[in-house]
Amino acid sequence: MMAKYLTYKSTRLFLKLSKICYLTGSLSCSQFMERLALLRMMCSPKNPSGIYAERVLSREKIELNDVWFDDAKKIGVIESSEEFKSNNEPPLLYFCSAPHTAMSHWTFHKCDDDFFPSIPHGHLQGKSQPKLDSYNGRVYQKENEIRQESRDKIIKLWNDEKFREFATQSIQYYLDKHPTYKGWRVEKPLRLPRRRK
Repeated sequence: MMAKYLTYKSTRLFLKLSKICYLTGSLSCSQFMERLALLRMMCSPKNPSGIYAERVLSREKIELNDVWFDDAKKIGVIESSEEFKSNNEPPLLYFCSAPHTAMSHWTFHKCDDDFFPSIPHGHLQGKSQPKLDSYNGRVYQKENEIRQESRDKIIKLWNDEKFREFATQSIQYYLDKHPTYKGWRVEKPLRLPRRRK
């Protein structure tokens, strides 16, 4: 008979290796989150690795999707889909900036319906507040400006090809979902800030 959960030792090793791969750049933020989602399903309720994964995923507001559920069901980790149903909302996709931009503490949500302070905007360490205006670097707590990231960091962020691709997809999502939105700063929102040195 197949075990229902992985052992504490194996889940601890899986988590440790996943963290190392993420911190060294071998895993993207979204890939790391996928691993945490699978890890959560493979752990018993009292397993510390599963509790850690649950906390991170809850903070990031990530729901398990059908692919994760199907994979876990195939390996015998879960038997019922009722507790893992998705909420039928579009999945939130995330972008965590590479360490070379010095902005890796900001998380960007692709399908974020909130337009303030910018589209896309950052969330400090994935939390709802404070938020970063990705164009001018201003940081807001609710609607109050509390500080500003340096111009150099914002330039590095917009020079990052992966962020530019992510930003284009995020803006396109907002254009499609909210066609009557008139708060764009420029006439053609898909025209991104130019690369700078």
